[in-house]
Amino acid sequence: MNADAAVTDKPSTLPWPMQLAVPVASLITFGTHWLITQKAPPLEMHSYMLLFWEILGVSIVLAIAQLFWPALRKWMRHMWPIFTASILLIGVWDVITAGLHLLPLPYFPGPAAILRSLISDRALLLDSTWHSLVLLLSGYTLGVIIGLVSGVCIGWSSPVRYWGMPLLKVVGPIPATAWIPLAMVVAPSAIVSAAGLVAVPRF
Repeated sequence: MNADAAVTDKPSTLPWPMQLAVPVASLITFGTHWLITQKAPPLEMHSYMLLFWEILGVSIVLAIAQLFWPALRKWMRHMWPIFTASILLIGVWDVITAGLHLLPLPYFPGPAAILRSLISDRALLLDSTWHSLVLLLSGYTLGVIIGLVSGVCIGWSSPVRYWGMPLLKVVGPIPATAWIPLAMVVAPSAIVSAAGLVAVPRF
């Protein structure tokens, strides 16, 4: 038997339903939003419209690129169902919140309102994200250092192991959230207490 004939290679391009699934889902979702929120603020409609135009543009670019890039074709073949379902779920979310008003505002805003808030509060969100990352990295680094030093000392010294192992067996099973009241009382600031709570599970 010829080896070339035995190889079952996949087609050199994606089927048209796969290529059109994400753009069609985007058009359906945005069309649904346009129908149910014709009295929405212009900024909200404008930002939402730009989002779906970007999705359409990226979909077209990927559909062309996969003709020449087998790895991209394989990735798209695997990921197109979840992308399509996610976009359609945004449309369902829009219908439930902005269309039928089944969930009360302001606790359950629609996707367009959340997008508008992300755009208008982007500076605050970026600043908060940066501070959260610094806090996470500082707590993680502190926990790794303490865990490494205590592990080396326990393995190197018998007295430290004698007193340290029972302490670790008692402290270890306690979840980090249980330390919150103590951290709020003992720590000199909220930053130190938060970093300590991040560091506790590391050692």
